[in-house]
This record gives sequence, structure tokens and C-alpha cells, in this order.
Amino acid sequence: MEGVTHTPRTREDLLAAMRSCDQTAGTTVLQHGEMVADYYRDLSAHVHDGRPLRHEWRLPEWIGDAVLWEDLPDDATMAEYHVFHDAVIHTPT
Repeated sequence: MEGVTHTPRTREDLLAAMRSCDQTAGTTVLQHGEMVADYYRDLSAHVHDGRPLRHEWRLPEWIGDAVLWEDLPDDATMAEYHVFHDAVIHTPT
């Protein structure tokens, strides 16, 4: 992550680095990951439980097709992935 001067060694260090690094103007890498996780939870609850969507979506008719959802990891694993998906550590080559 640009601006990080050391390699995070713990989860807390990584979260701090994500808080201090912008993904886009006004949004940190951590905020972006949390937003992705929230949107996924919204979509999953809509598809699986019929809950109303909280976010604005344009969904294809096939979004509820079981083949899209049946082999995904559990919700906790998906949330962890979404929060950290852009937390790539770049090491010098």
C-alpha cells in the first residue's frame, strides 16, 4: 500500500495501514473493504432471505441462480475477504 513505510506484521498493523491509505479520494482502503462487505451482505440477504435491498442495484434476472451461490464460503469468510481484498502488500523485487 502506497504510503505504508513498513510491512504490517499483525492484523492490527494491517488495519492501521489500511486506515492510513486512500483507495480513492476521501475513502481509505479499509472503508472501501467495509463498503464492499456491506454491499455483499445486502445482496446475499436479498437473494437468500428475500429482504428488501438497502442499496441501489441493477440486478440481472439470473442473480438468484443457485449455481452462483452454492459453492461460496460462509458469510464470515466472505466478509473477511471483502474487507481485506485490496490489502495487498507490495514487496521490493
